[in-house]
Amino acid sequence: MTRHTNLQRKRMWALLSMVSDKARFKGYQLSKDEWKDIFCTHLYGKRGMSTREFEVGQMADFQNYIEAFCIDNNINLKE
Repeated sequence: MTRHTNLQRKRMWALLSMVSDKARFKGYQLSKDEWKDIFCTHLYGKRGMSTREFEVGQMADFQNYIEAFCIDNNINLKE
């Protein structure tokens, strides 16, 4: 298995930045790291999980999950 690429990592942080800027959780604006923890917890069932060792496919799945959240919450990723 191959560890995720730098491009995937940069894209993940860009997605998390957009979510952090545009979404609210129970009325509060959260940081990119807080959103990452929420998404990891929902997707993998673990809090405080590191994405550093995600494999290519796992990082792709994680980004797809963030994109689905954005679609469900009317967050425009093209802006």
